[in-house]
This record gives sequence, C-alpha cells and structure tokens, in this order.
Amino acid sequence: MNLRSTFARHLLLALGAAGIVATGCLSEEEALLEMGTVEGAASAARLEGESQSWSTSSGDGIDASSSTVRLKANASGDHFQFSKSVAAGEYRVVVRYAQRNIYGNYRLDLNGSSAGNLDGYSSSSSDSWKTVTLGTRSLSGNVAFKLVSTGKSSSATDYDIKLDYIELVPTGSTGTGGSGGSGSTSSSSTSSSSSSGAGGSGGSTTTGSGGVVDSTIVVRSGQVYDGGGRRFIAGSALGDGSQSESQKPVFKLEDGAVLRNVVLGAPAADGIHTYGNVTLENIVWEDIGEDALTVKASGTVVLNGGSAVNGEDKVFQINAASTFRVSNFRASNAGKFIRQNGGTTFKVDVVIDGCDISHMDEAIFRTDSSTSTVTMRNTRYSDIGDALFIGLSSSRITTSNNTEY
Repeated sequence: MNLRSTFARHLLLALGAAGIVATGCLSEEEALLEMGTVEGAASAARLEGESQSWSTSSGDGIDASSSTVRLKANASGDHFQFSKSVAAGEYRVVVRYAQRNIYGNYRLDLNGSSAGNLDGYSSSSSDSWKTVTLGTRSLSGNVAFKLVSTGKSSSATDYDIKLDYIELVPTGSTGTGGSGGSGSTSSSSTSSSSSSGAGGSGGSTTTGSGGVVDSTIVVRSGQVYDGGGRRFIAGSALGDGSQSESQKPVFKLEDGAVLRNVVLGAPAADGIHTYGNVTLENIVWEDIGEDALTVKASGTVVLNGGSAVNGEDKVFQINAASTFRVSNFRASNAGKFIRQNGGTTFKVDVVIDGCDISHMDEAIFRTDSSTSTVTMRNTRYSDIGDALFIGLSSSRITTSNNTEY
C-alpha cells in the first residue's frame, strides 16, 4: 500500500468521524488519487492476515474474521503459509498479533529464512495486541511468508496464533536530526523557504524522508517540518514502544516549531515531545507505544487532524502548565485520552473540539490538579470506562454539542 494512501485513509477517518467531510468535498477515492500524485511517497506493503490465501499443514484450521485471522495448529512444527509479490528493496518486517493464555509461539520465515520469533502467551484471558519489529530484510519478487509453530508455554492451552497483519516498511533516511542506522540508508533532506507555517512563525520548511529513525529528529524554533504523509519508525536506539519510561521521542518540537503530515509507525518509542508553543497538523500514530505525545515544557500545544490507536495507558501526557488544544482527531483503544502528570498541581487548560474518542478504559481527561479545566464540544465518544473526566469539579468542566454513540 502507498504510504501516502495509508496516511490519507487515517486522516479521512478522523475528519469524517468528526463530521468535517461534508457534501461537495472529495470522496475518499478522489482524495487518495489527489494525494497519490504528489512526488516522493514511499511504498509499503501491509498484508492483512484475514485477506491472504493461506495453505496449512495437515489437519490445521483457519478462522478468519473481518479484521484478523486465527491460525489453529495442533502441534509444534505445524505451519501456515502464503505468498506475495514484493517490489525489490530493503524492508523492516513488522508484525501485529495477539497474546493470550491460549496462544502458542511462532517463527516467521521469509523465503525459508527466519525473520524472528513471536511469543503468543500471556496470562490474560482476553486478547492483548502487540506490534513488534522483527528486523530488516532484502526482498524481491514472489516472497513466501511462513508461520511455523515452535511450541507453547506449559500454561497455554493451544498452539494457535491470532494475526492482524504483517507489514513490510521500506527503510530510508531518518530526516533532519536522524542518522542512518542498521538496515537504513541516509539521504539529505531538502529545505525550501517558507514565509509562514500554519500556527508557526516564518522560517524554513524541511521535507522529511521517513523510514527508520535512530536519533531524535529535532524541529527547531520557527521551522516547519513536513513529513509528506510518510511513515517514521523508531529504531532500537530510541526504544521499542513498550511502557518503559527510558525511551526517547521520534520528534522533539522546540518553542515555535510546526510538525505536519507525519505517520508514526510501530514502534514509535516515546512518540513526540513538545517544548513551548507548537503546532501539529495531521499526525497519525498507528500504535501509541509509551505515549503518543508528551508536553515537556509550558506553552500552548495545538493539534489539528490525525488519529491514534492502541495504547496501554494514555494517549497524551501533560507534564507542564499549558494549554492543550486538540481538534478533528480520532483516538481509540487506550487507558486515557489525556492525562496530567499524576500528583501535580499546576494548571492545564484542555480544549477538545470535533473529535471522536472511543474505547478508553478510564477517562477522556484525568487530572489531580484543583485548577485545571476541560472544554469539550462537537465531539463523539463511546465506551469510556469510569467517567468522561476524573479529578475535575463541575465548575471546571464545559461541554456542548457532544454525542455518545
């Protein structure tokens, strides 16, 4: 799939969910066609598990749903395989699969050579989704993808595995501030003069190249960094996208910086850190990781457009007194949408406008401060765990024109 198309689909989902895609606008297909004409889009292949033509070892089964596939093995050594034509290139191999107390362990082979192992067991009695990067491989032509059962934990009940997708992400340069790492190639970013950036001061515009990022990309004061809808993935030097607090961000935005049109793939390490007044436009997190974005220093943070999915804890973390404005954004499957750093008393003003927020285990916004406020308007929400807002009295909550679905 074209990376720009991936970005466009996420963005259209976000805008459509917020009621922004109106009569007379481009259809999704037209928008994708328009975006596809822009030069420089990289190519990637996301192979959805349920859409493949699988072959199996004798006696095994396949249970496909509309979005995932469960491969049902009977013993260690059983295997499941499909083939796909792949454009010649070097790719980072990413797999999203479920862990549970009924699943076994697997090895992914590409053309008969091991790409890495998948540990399917967890003590949970429900699916817990995990996205892993297995490494970098050079591929071309017809590629055989083979999942081989390597056994199971003594506590697991079955040898099965549930798969969402296998994704091949082209390696490339890291963009400004990044250095080429293992499995990646470096190329120069291009800059052009820009009189102004939306929400930012005048300054240079840097066009990002996407790919694996081994050193945090720093967007300086007055700079506009345009990712062009390309995917950026954290290299091992930044982190693995777990809940470890020691991970580094893929992007660091200094006071007055603008970041736009970026897809953060998996892993995203510690996402994006902001310092001061910054603007973000059309940012997609395909897997939240530790946190999608952390406010590290006081200022006004404006995020307009994009989406974020699949986080164990919060989507956005606020660690300094600030105003946080998020609009036309879609978020799903996390603990909290926004969290002020626990136990802090500084004031945070949160404004949520035209968003779609669903499947939050705890709340949309949680704070321990007696002065923080939240305004939420024109927003759709669904399956919010304990309460919409935690830690705020009614006098510090303003809501209008919101819809529960």
